[in-house]
Amino acid sequence: FLYTIYNIYFIRENDCMVTLKDIAQETGLSASTVSIVLKGNGNARKISQDTQKKVLSTAKRLGYKPNIQ
Repeated sequence: FLYTIYNIYFIRENDCMVTLKDIAQETGLSASTVSIVLKGNGNARKISQDTQKKVLSTAKRLGYKPNIQ
């Protein structure tokens, strides 16, 4: 079972899914902000570089792996 948003799949290292909500809770940001950053639209939406780095490092630490189909 995979969680999908915008046709992007979020999977945890041990085959459990990582959701936007998981990353949002870890970073203290909204799921919307996390989604924007993970889609690569952070600069266009004027999200600070620090916030983008926070989201991306947290996603990496949690084992986020995009699986676009």
